[in-house]
Amino acid sequence: MEKKYWIMSGGLQTGPLTAEELLRRRDVTPDTPVWREGLADWTTVGALAELCGALRAAGAAKPLPPQPRTYLGWAIAAMLCCCLPTGLVAIFYAAKVAPAYQQGDYAASERASERAGWWCVISFVAGLIWTPFYMLYSVLAAL
Repeated sequence: MEKKYWIMSGGLQTGPLTAEELLRRRDVTPDTPVWREGLADWTTVGALAELCGALRAAGAAKPLPPQPRTYLGWAIAAMLCCCLPTGLVAIFYAAKVAPAYQQGDYAASERASERAGWWCVISFVAGLIWTPFYMLYSVLAAL
């Protein structure tokens, strides 16, 4: 049976994780607190022989490219200024970029970034189309 590990990341306990999942995470360092069944107390990843060597080997592997853009600022602006429903979708995808990257899943991070960008564009275009109609309606309704 494969060992399951729990780590402390950003002040939150995360787990159970397999050794492979643990080593794929971008936020795991030799100083990261870790616990598994059979340990009396929390220790660091660097103190566990079964993880220390694998962590060094994983660190020597090809590093990920820089994190893709999140477009979070644009998504918030699009939601507030242009179109609420599509802006919320843009925020949803923008919020998925960093966690996917931190878990070592660059492809998912890139997909979320691309979708966030497209939803920002859709929101701005929807706002540009809707605004003249709303203004015309407001003028006609006032008459």
